[in-house]
Amino acid sequence: MIRLADGEILCAYTRDQEIRGRRSVDEGRTWQAEHLLARCSHGLATNVELLQLCNGRLLLMYNERPGDGIHPYAIAIRVSDDGG
Repeated sequence: MIRLADGEILCAYTRDQEIRGRRSVDEGRTWQAEHLLARCSHGLATNVELLQLCNGRLLLMYNERPGDGIHPYAIAIRVSDDGG
């Protein structure tokens, strides 16, 4: 969970093996609809971290943990230039 430069709160978490996220514009009293932010097509996406850079760009970093015995574990990064 991070506070964005515009004052909103962005929360990201693992649910159903995917990274999901929600925003709050009122200090966490209410939350906007949940959105899919990332998924690992071969297993679990987890251990999410959020970072907003000085230029406003948002980074979403997470682990991909495949469960198929074929694909390697990985650290993935998603970038947003439009506020997420």
